[in-house]
Amino acid sequence: MKHKYKYSKFKSFTKHIKGYKQSQKYHIETIFAQIGAGKSTDIAKQCLKIYRKGTYKHIYANIDINLPFVRKYAENDLKRGTFRFPADSIIFCDEAGIVFNNRDYKNFSKELNKYIRKARHFRNSFIFYSQDYLVEKTLRSVSSNLGLIKKFGPFSIKRKIIKIIDVDRPREGQNTEAAECAIHDSLKFANIFQKNAIEITFIPFYSNLFNSFDIDETVPEIDYCCYHTPNPPTP
Repeated sequence: MKHKYKYSKFKSFTKHIKGYKQSQKYHIETIFAQIGAGKSTDIAKQCLKIYRKGTYKHIYANIDINLPFVRKYAENDLKRGTFRFPADSIIFCDEAGIVFNNRDYKNFSKELNKYIRKARHFRNSFIFYSQDYLVEKTLRSVSSNLGLIKKFGPFSIKRKIIKIIDVDRPREGQNTEAAECAIHDSLKFANIFQKNAIEITFIPFYSNLFNSFDIDETVPEIDYCCYHTPNPPTP
């Protein structure tokens, strides 16, 4: 009986550890990179890695990835916040600075705000990619970690940025009664010995999985011929 009790206790402990790891799997991350640094490349690479490891059941992206297990979703559907992705899904959003611009915060619906903040409850993970820091503040604030991608020749290097919630305390000699403690995010690059702190990618290896020159066909092309003057006035 004693041995059975010890075994059941150990089994319960391992069950709790497994449940904790499973709950930590779902997260929100925002990655910044300049034009051509390798945002789409990183999306294709992560999709392949997730599929091979079987980390998530469903993989979604808002760009065309030439992989049969990656499903494309419409950006406008996500912006409206009127639907949610199935459980155990990871969602990649390229050009999040355009889809969710900080200056267009009025169009960031309450439904979407609630869904993004409770994404972990729905067992969803979101990875947002942006060219600049103008991405919607809500996305930056709920992101557990950030990332930065830089390009070096045919390689892209992604560095993990740790976000720590810190408190600004009153300085020495400052009136502590008048001063207020401010809570802010403190950012720093992850230690090189931490997991996924630095990730190097050979861009040409994944370039055939997406179209870098894919354009929005709903935007009309200007016909400059109509501005051509057939008989220019003589001086």
